[in-house]
Amino acid sequence: MHGTASADCGDHPRKARIILIVCSRVGKATAKAWCLARRELAQHYLLHSSLELNETAYLLGYEDANSFFRAFHQWEGTSPGEWRTVHAHRASSNHASAPVASSTL
Repeated sequence: MHGTASADCGDHPRKARIILIVCSRVGKATAKAWCLARRELAQHYLLHSSLELNETAYLLGYEDANSFFRAFHQWEGTSPGEWRTVHAHRASSNHASAPVASSTL
């Protein structure tokens, strides 16, 4: 992570004032935990749902999809759509290569 609350949340610099207010009221550790939870929830939605990207952005509390795209790119170095494609492919490859348990009835 980048060390500042606004960078950790992936928010645009103009939102830094809001982040500072949140940090002053709930503490930096709580704000960072919230940002981490938001990031993990984004990954979960992308990997385990068929939600459109703008729906994912809305559920995560972003005011628009572009804000979510910028934050996600800052976290992961790629777009949410590309991340979904790559990780969904990895998940299906891992699942397909897993040994199948045999059962005898």
